[in-house]
Amino acid sequence: MMAYYTDPDGQQVHFQADIDDVYTAIQRLAKATEERLAIEQAAFTWTQGMYQQQKRTADALERIADSLEQR
Repeated sequence: MMAYYTDPDGQQVHFQADIDDVYTAIQRLAKATEERLAIEQAAFTWTQGMYQQQKRTADALERIADSLEQR
């Protein structure tokens, strides 16, 4: 099978490929994409958790400051 792709410079690169090799490459790309998505989801979840923790801390400090003002 003759295949091609466009490189970052916009040039088409042609190559001879066996269909099994192409299938394997697509499978590897799909797996890498799934792994990247899992990492991004974990990072997003961690960021949300950190934001919530900092918000709770800020709220608690504000309550302490308010109670000290009332004294």
